[in-house]
Amino acid sequence: MLIKFKEPDPRAGTTVRMDSSRGQYFIDTGSADAVSEQPQAEQPDPVTEETADTEVAGQTADAVSEQPAGRKARQGKPRA
Repeated sequence: MLIKFKEPDPRAGTTVRMDSSRGQYFIDTGSADAVSEQPQAEQPDPVTEETADTEVAGQTADAVSEQPAGRKARQGKPRA
């Protein structure tokens, strides 16, 4: 159970998880309020406008990704 302590309790503003009987005790005495354990709804992504800078950056990234990958140098022991 999640509870959030409220004034005048010195733990005011703190949200804690505890067993239901102890949490219910604090709610019944008026020291805390029950808090929903459901996840908050996600906020939609902000709408942004593309500028010429992002278009150039996208073209540069495409040009780099079209280049073939080079061979990696081996890090092992040289053959004798």
